[in-house]
Amino acid sequence: MKRAFGWLGLLALLAGAALVVWLTLMPWYWSRPAEVPRAPETTVPELTGAPFTSK
Repeated sequence: MKRAFGWLGLLALLAGAALVVWLTLMPWYWSRPAEVPRAPETTVPELTGAPFTSK
């Protein structure tokens, strides 16, 4: 019986460590800024911010 409690204690210790890691990392993961999708390439100067050029 004592041996079973040893295994359960080890399992509880590992579960506790996993819980601490999860609670530590989840707020960081959810607070990260979302990746902004890149706009498609365009040649219209008003959209690119490029200066107008005369041909």
